[in-house]
Amino acid sequence: MVAEYAKVSVTLPIGLLERIRGRVGTRSLSSYVAEAIEAEERRSALRAWLAEQEEEHGPIPASVLEEVRGDWLGAGG
Repeated sequence: MVAEYAKVSVTLPIGLLERIRGRVGTRSLSSYVAEAIEAEERRSALRAWLAEQEEEHGPIPASVLEEVRGDWLGAGG
């Protein structure tokens, strides 16, 4: 499958742009920005899904969150 592309203009803070270019170079800037936007889209979709689940099922009880945090943090060390 061949992806279609559109050229757009964005305005970025100079410091941010310099840090990105320093990391990826000028030729990879579009790929870096596209990947960053795609990642943010995934995070937004996940936040929306979590909000829907909370509305439908209610919030996760604090005791369950504590148990999961303990399991998660205990597993790493």
